[in-house]
Amino acid sequence: MMRHQYCHVVIRGVRLAYIEREAIGGQDASPILLLHALLATAETLTELIAGLPPDRRIVAIDLLSAQPTDEEKKLDVHQASLTGLIHDFMKNIGLVQPVLIGHSHGGALALRRRLQRR
Repeated sequence: MMRHQYCHVVIRGVRLAYIEREAIGGQDASPILLLHALLATAETLTELIAGLPPDRRIVAIDLLSAQPTDEEKKLDVHQASLTGLIHDFMKNIGLVQPVLIGHSHGGALALRRRLQRR
């Protein structure tokens, strides 16, 4: 069974948690970024992660756990802001042209991210 790991990174002063499963075998396949529904977490995507092809790097960002590192600030949860945060997250962890898969609110963010690339 392929294992995934829990990771954290700080982007724009926001601490983000995510789950990552490295690719096994070929590194040519595009990575996959999973975006969960509004009140879900990356943890809800672990069964999906287990069923995805092993030759893909899989990352599931946990937006529900996002917290500013400065306790005086609040997280901007508008879709435009979250989409920018996702973009910077992808750059920070080296996700180049990932396939975006989103459920519900995550799907809206994936579509918005795709439109920003034009």
